[in-house]
Amino acid sequence: MNVKFGIIGAGFIADAFASDAVLTGKCKVVAVATRTLDKAKEFASKHDISKYYDDYNKMLEDDSIDAIYIASPHVFHKEHTIAALKSKKAVLCEKPFAMNTNDAKDMLDTAREEDMLLMEGMWSRFFPAYHKMKILLDEVGEIQFIKADFGFRSEELSDTNRLLNPELGGGALFDVGVYPISIVRDIMGCDPIKIQCTQFLSDLGVDLMSSYNYTFKDGALACLYSAIQVKTQTELFISGTKGTLHMPNFFCPEQLIYTRHNGYQEAYNYPKVGFGYTYEIGHFCDLFIKGKLESPIMSLSETMAIMNMMDQIQVKIGYLQK
Repeated sequence: MNVKFGIIGAGFIADAFASDAVLTGKCKVVAVATRTLDKAKEFASKHDISKYYDDYNKMLEDDSIDAIYIASPHVFHKEHTIAALKSKKAVLCEKPFAMNTNDAKDMLDTAREEDMLLMEGMWSRFFPAYHKMKILLDEVGEIQFIKADFGFRSEELSDTNRLLNPELGGGALFDVGVYPISIVRDIMGCDPIKIQCTQFLSDLGVDLMSSYNYTFKDGALACLYSAIQVKTQTELFISGTKGTLHMPNFFCPEQLIYTRHNGYQEAYNYPKVGFGYTYEIGHFCDLFIKGKLESPIMSLSETMAIMNMMDQIQVKIGYLQK
């Protein structure tokens, strides 16, 4: 069975998704909708997509489409997800899932009311290197310290750039900060008891750089960093009582290095297939084919936990009121 996808959005992530969908052998992108018809037509032509629209509601009326991939700016995720679910389409929604927990809850409630599959597209959790990291956590022993960073330098930090526009969900937290927050939540399996946040804001109040320091009830610490004006190594380090794990480029991981305190070291290499979306897409298609409504890897409760952690940071930055 091939799952028939429609895509909302035609940016670089949608482009990578459409290219990788072909590689899975489990689905086919049959439609795309974006703001302008010319852009939708160009995207469709590039990926051999038969239908294209400048109105996503028209695409959602197509009963032949099984699922929708939401690749629009995250301020529109709630609107587009709910519309797709009410049109009886399964939904794979790109990260960050929503702007806050209230929006996320509305999306989850709609999925349950409509009895439809919904999953956040946190692609990093589906890579083989990531799965190996989860397996090796026991070998690290009791986790004492985690460090993760994700920073890139945007060459065009002008007032017209989406990254600087608060009305379009600009800032480091939403664009890249969600990755280290998500991975720490997954590793620790619980919420921190204390969060400290430091940020450097633009003139419009958007975070250009942010650091997040977490304290957990067992004494473990996590130091996280995100930025849209500074390039960093984008690495994950996990230190425990027995050893350490190092994952270079952890948001799109292809390698994992395990080191025991006695000096023994082993590296695991997993060259990615395509752009790296194949793992996430394949998993989602398997869920759909089996009639599942939720992912065991990226569950809806996990998505809500991540959103809650991001809400706490938004309050400290000033994006949200208590």
